Amino acid sequence: VHETDLWIGTDAGLVRLRGAAADDEAPAGLPESAEAPPGRVGALAADGDHLYAGIERDVWVLATDAGWTRAAPLGVLPARVSALAARDGVVWIGTDEGLVAWDTHDDLVTPFTFAAGDLPVGLRGERGVDGIAVEPEGAVWVATPAGAVRLDPDW
Repeated sequence: VHETDLWIGTDAGLVRLRGAAADDEAPAGLPESAEAPPGRVGALAADGDHLYAGIERDVWVLATDAGWTRAAPLGVLPARVSALAARDGVVWIGTDEGLVAWDTHDDLVTPFTFAAGDLPVGLRGERGVDGIAVEPEGAVWVATPAGAVRLDPDW
């Protein structure tokens, strides 16, 4: 969101480290009230001028002109956020229950769950999303206990 800032997710919340070019004031364009929301951070992802943080069972968005806001279209997720990826306005959110794709342009939310068979469970029934990677052409790779799964969304 600001080229001299580094955001770090911890079990106690987000920490912003300001770069060498920054001073004691908030960076230009970022409101003083841009305090990070509290809670355990499961994942971070950036897309353009937006930073996404999976905190507990919510996703928060930091935009240069607005500070932190909760991603209301998602509601409260069924489990803690474990992985995030974002590309071209689509945010992929991984939890122990599955995967959610949030198209931020249209506020469309598409779930992919273990229970519905969208994602494979491990040999002993383990569930969870450990990582997400989005290819430039849009294919999504999801790390699960059963191995890597490729999704080809048709939007």
